Amino acid sequence: MGGRSTRAATRRRLRSLASTRERAERAAVLMAVRAVWRFVTYAISHVAGAGVTWEIHCATYGCGESHIADKDDECAEWAMRHTAANAGHDLFRRTCSDHARVAALA
Repeated sequence: MGGRSTRAATRRRLRSLASTRERAERAAVLMAVRAVWRFVTYAISHVAGAGVTWEIHCATYGCGESHIADKDDECAEWAMRHTAANAGHDLFRRTCSDHARVAALA
């Protein structure tokens, strides 16, 4: 009867050693990683001189036509002409892109 309890105690010790070793390995990995946190406030603003670009893409399956312009009105006109020339092409995706500048606030 003493042999069974000794075996169980040995198994418990081996399990605790394995879990301790795993914890030590994880801690070694975590300790090797270093990070520097820098808390800086940033501001983002539109760059006035860079302008805005409008893009419009026909969303009809199989049609890959698109148009790029400086004004939204030009894209709208292109979409109307495209719909008139291609029956069923009545769904479009518009994208407006501008240039932005990020600056750190002191």
